[in-house]
Amino acid sequence: MGTKEAKYLVVIIILALSSLWVTFVLNRKGDVGRDSSKRIEIPYSLGEWNGKDADISPEDSEEIYRILGTDKVILRNYVNDDGSIVQLYVVYSQKDRTSFHPPEYCYIGGGNAELIGKDLVRLSLYDGKLAVNRLIFETPRGTQQVIYWYAAGSKMYASYNKQQIRLVLDMLKGGEFQGLMVRLSSLPRADKEADDLAHFQNFANEIMPYLKK
Repeated sequence: MGTKEAKYLVVIIILALSSLWVTFVLNRKGDVGRDSSKRIEIPYSLGEWNGKDADISPEDSEEIYRILGTDKVILRNYVNDDGSIVQLYVVYSQKDRTSFHPPEYCYIGGGNAELIGKDLVRLSLYDGKLAVNRLIFETPRGTQQVIYWYAAGSKMYASYNKQQIRLVLDMLKGGEFQGLMVRLSSLPRADKEADDLAHFQNFANEIMPYLKK
């Protein structure tokens, strides 16, 4: 089976499972569509990192919530002892699978960033390896690096499709719907040779226990 055929098969599987989810789960559990008060709690102080919420107007926040279909969003800047900055963006939902979409679309859709590199990298974390997506953008302010991954319950995935399938399967089995998208970004800078992967890895180690709770 070729790559193109395999992608079509994945899409068909997702659609089929989604249909089953709507038919059997939503009709069986009348409260599935209601959002929960549960949130992801990530401290502002994480090892050598200290965070501060991004300065976003209430109007912009409401627009973000409307687009994502959830108000469970963390957008925060963390700085460590040597002045390095990691921007944390987390989307959490217990009712809407469409809340998690690949972030490159947001960057490119804004019109101020050109995607110049994309690959899969592995972070060495305290409990093993984690495969994540890495993006490199060229912006008016310089080069920016981004990594992101998804979660369904306590399972972490680089693949959006795998997360979506897992979410539907969890619901079909009567489990709790819990999904995440986690994105770590550097600030744009002129040094195109700079590699932020070590900082991303260090920061990911600090937040992982809170993501898996």
